[in-house]
Amino acid sequence: MFTSRIETLAEEDRESLQCAPVIFQRLIPKQLDIRVTVVGDRVFPVAIHSQEYDESSLDWRRGTNPNIRHEVITLPVDIQSACIELVRQQKLRFGAIDLVLGEDGKFWFLECNPNGQWAWIENRTGLPVSAAIVDVLERIAAE
Repeated sequence: MFTSRIETLAEEDRESLQCAPVIFQRLIPKQLDIRVTVVGDRVFPVAIHSQEYDESSLDWRRGTNPNIRHEVITLPVDIQSACIELVRQQKLRFGAIDLVLGEDGKFWFLECNPNGQWAWIENRTGLPVSAAIVDVLERIAAE
């Protein structure tokens, strides 16, 4: 399931939603999407320039364009720390966090997936996510 824009919700639609889990959120006008892969205390932030194409502007996963630009970025220290702390508070060692950088310059949290995809980030950017996972697993094995 991908993000869909809903202008209004008809009564019959409201009734059908009682049978399925759904998440509603306000539309955030965005500059770009950000995938933050947290492994232990390491953070791998990547900007996904979804706004460069109409098909990916609402949800970058919806686009079929393989050329959506991915760019390694540096997050502000407070945002990076918050991502690490979120994963720790959930008692996880890995989290794939999706953020939006709004047109207002604010960072907006969307979700943290405890089993999110990460290999495509490494393939697109060269970030050593798999090496970080190996490091964490080796530390666990040594405990």
